[in-house]
Formats: sequence, structure tokens, C-alpha cells
Amino acid sequence: AVQRVTDLPNDLRNNPEFTEINSEEMPVYEVALLGPNDRRQRDYTAEELQEILEDIESVKSVNLKGDAERTFQIKLDSQKLFDYHISVTEVIDKVTSRNVNIPGGELKKDSDEALVRVEAKIKNEDDLKKFMIRSNFSGQRILLKDIAEVTDGQEEKRIYTRHNGKPATLLTVIKKAGEDTINLVAEIDKRIADFKKYQEDKEIEIKPFKDESEVVQAKLDILAS
Repeated sequence: AVQRVTDLPNDLRNNPEFTEINSEEMPVYEVALLGPNDRRQRDYTAEELQEILEDIESVKSVNLKGDAERTFQIKLDSQKLFDYHISVTEVIDKVTSRNVNIPGGELKKDSDEALVRVEAKIKNEDDLKKFMIRSNFSGQRILLKDIAEVTDGQEEKRIYTRHNGKPATLLTVIKKAGEDTINLVAEIDKRIADFKKYQEDKEIEIKPFKDESEVVQAKLDILAS
């Protein structure tokens, strides 16, 4: 039915996204992560916690809000490209061949330099710097760091989220249909408590603020009274 809609506005930047909602698959738990994020440390901690909570059998999904996607910026030096007789296209081809995505429209170039932004599918900045762009039979190797400046950063945020007036990254846990909310939340609390013990960045606070099991328990208490 969605595909048959023909009267959508002509100026849409992207195709509409549609989500099927099951009344039994609803948010049961929300948590806010607070703290510095100038180097994505808050978002990174949220992503780690997201993976841990997604491993719970009763969880359908864990959604992130207010985070900025990690990106690597490659600032190509036009003079060095000229000296080594390397084109921007060749650099892009080599980087994409190593399983790193370059989103369309993110390549910029002026008279002095070219800027390439890549989605992060590698572990760190050093890995990207060591990408081999070209080699020859004499053993000469040209690495990405020889022709470009590489920095680890984040793309511009489109959604800003806050908790109690402070900038925050939010996690929303969606349960699978038919799963027990009270038992699920108990397991979430346990996983979060364990995560805090080994959390790398202790500056990041983890603050649960919505617990649907409390509502369910209150209803059960009324029925039992």
C-alpha cells in the first residue's frame, strides 16, 4: 500500500521510512548517558552498552538517540597527490576496496586540498593511516598518511537530546512480543550494573529514567489487593 502513494511532496530529501508497530513490542526501559562527548566518549559508551543489552534474549532492539555517527576525515594534500601522480579517484578506490564506505556527496575539493569523509568500519585512526595506496616492484610503498591528514571525528548531529537539562545520549530498549516485562527489566538492571564495574570511561554517568516494569508491577499489586 505504501508503494502506491503518489501525492507525497516533491521536495523530500529522502524517501519516507515506515515502521511496523506491534502493540506487544513496546519500549520497556530507557536510559540516559551523561558526560563529555567532545571525542565521542559518551556515544562510544552508549554503543558498547547497546551491544550488551541487545544480547538479551527477550530484547528485540535497542535504539540510540542523540548520538553522532563516527566518521574519519581524510584531508588530501593536493601537492603530494601531484608529486606522487595519484588522483583523488585512486585514493577513493583503494579505501573502498578495504571495506570502508564513502557516502555519496561527501567528497569536497578546492584548489589546495580535497576532503574525504568515510564511515567508520575500521578500528582506529592508525589503521586508516596505514592503508596502502600504491606499491611498486622496487618495494616503494605509498601509504595514506604520506598524502593525507587523517582525523577521527563525528558527523554533524541532526538530533539533540537532553536529560534533566543536560546533553545526553539515550538508549531505548524494545522487548519482543510476549516476553515478561518484569523479568526483562531485572536482567537489564543486572547487565547495566555489571557494565558499570568495567566501564572504561568513568566520567560517563548512566541514568535509567523509564522503567515499564514499575507500571506492570503496580497493576499486579492492585489486582492482588
